[in-house]
Amino acid sequence: MRTRSRIAFAILALAAVGGLVRAVFKPGEPEPAFQGTPLSVWLTGFDEGSTGPRPDFRAAREAVRQIGTNATPALLRMFRAKDSALTLKLISLVAKQQIIKIHYVPASTRNVEAAAALETLGAAAQDAVPQLIEMFDHMPARQREIAVILGCSGPPAKRAIPSLLRAASNTNTSLRTDAVFALGGIHSEPETVVPVLIQAMRDPSDSVRYSAVTALLEYGTNASLAVPALIELIPRERERTISPGQHTIIYAWAEHALKQIDPEAAAKAGFK
Repeated sequence: MRTRSRIAFAILALAAVGGLVRAVFKPGEPEPAFQGTPLSVWLTGFDEGSTGPRPDFRAAREAVRQIGTNATPALLRMFRAKDSALTLKLISLVAKQQIIKIHYVPASTRNVEAAAALETLGAAAQDAVPQLIEMFDHMPARQREIAVILGCSGPPAKRAIPSLLRAASNTNTSLRTDAVFALGGIHSEPETVVPVLIQAMRDPSDSVRYSAVTALLEYGTNASLAVPALIELIPRERERTISPGQHTIIYAWAEHALKQIDPEAAAKAGFK
């Protein structure tokens, strides 16, 4: 009787796994592949925690680039995937029996793999931007990941700027950092974004200030409004107590940004 129960649990778990697979790849929709290897296999190359055989990270990135936009619908579904409490319970139960072995990839792992793949696609995944903005606005727990993806998408993600500007003033330091990074990656609408980046250079967090400086660098000459703030920031960062930390990087990158944005103003301020 106990054996029958274990088999029943295994069958239920298999059904649960099958349901997830069907959710990622719709009926009649073939899984995208490169060199005969399915997308889902290439994605394991992004999973640093995997203990089994997996593709090289660089090979995985190249495969995703080659598959291109054909991967986007499946990647978005993988990114949204969430294991139900029932699925997790069934997987836990079936792991205790020896009759049927199941290799189950948790939705959380698929989330990470899909995020890495969408970052790799960059601007090629621009069709995903509307859905990513919707998720950013309604899934607070995933905002940091989505911000990075949007930043890697570049100017095609400029529709996300209003949402990212709101996040740039969030009380969560890590989210502010990633939102500012994303604004730099998108480097669009300087008249709206550059004033926010200037304000971010006064943030108490090293990581936010660093992201602000590197974001301004992405805007180049379109960030001329930030020149006085950069000139003010450089000595302030230089005068801080020198110890291992990010402020030394901020000082160096602020000088670099200033020279790229306005070489003449940088020379007049003594930064050659």
